[in-house]
Amino acid sequence: MREKLKKYFDLDLRTVLLNTVVGAIIGYVSFIINVPLANLALAIIAMAIINYIAKKMWKITNDKKWWFGNAVVIFLFVWFIVWTIFYNL
Repeated sequence: MREKLKKYFDLDLRTVLLNTVVGAIIGYVSFIINVPLANLALAIIAMAIINYIAKKMWKITNDKKWWFGNAVVIFLFVWFIVWTIFYNL
């Protein structure tokens, strides 16, 4: 039981941290580009690529609901918040 719990949280934490860091980096890049539709396209493409790499690298077999909660939402929120903060400076 303990090993399953440890494995579960390790995978979740790695995925959330990866999407947080990459989302912040892409948010800053979006500020530099400063073209709203291109920024959105860049964010979606970067999110898809980074999550595809994570899925293959860590052999993740979870369902779409898990990916939405642990990757998509985190990435988009962090990306949008970082982009908005730099945009308003």
